[in-house]
Amino acid sequence: MSWQALLDLIAAEVGREAAARIEARARATMGGERLTISKRRILTLELIAETAPGKPRDAAKALGVHPSTIYRRLSRKTFIR
Repeated sequence: MSWQALLDLIAAEVGREAAARIEARARATMGGERLTISKRRILTLELIAETAPGKPRDAAKALGVHPSTIYRRLSRKTFIR
């Protein structure tokens, strides 16, 4: 996908004026950087908790992922050396 295709997608969602403001801000703050957009949704503990608090299987169904993905994310510990 090209930069112009991304701007067209943004314009279709929020309008041309907002897309122009987003483009100007992105060029000013991120100019020269490369950006990769993952196909997979980033699952944070907060997102899981607000989707279905205390119910990992229900959260998985609502988020469209396999329950093992939710359980894996919930059991992941932060490791600091």
